[in-house]
Amino acid sequence: MILATSVNQSKADPTKYLCVRFEIRDDRTGAVIHRQQTSASDVMRWSIHWESNETIRLESSDVGTCWWDCQPNGSWKERQMKKE
Repeated sequence: MILATSVNQSKADPTKYLCVRFEIRDDRTGAVIHRQQTSASDVMRWSIHWESNETIRLESSDVGTCWWDCQPNGSWKERQMKKE
């Protein structure tokens, strides 16, 4: 799987403007498996990475740390955030 990030440029929802979003893609076909809009602002410090084959970790100076875990059915679910 591939983890790809982008920044929301749409002003349709002002609370998500310039916030980080990510996609998990199939590395063979490029098909999007999961798409997530986060509340982490791109203008603050942030990083995102694979913590394991089934877990993604986002660390953000404005919203704290949060994780997404792959579920047995292949869907992705956000774990509770931890404000640091």
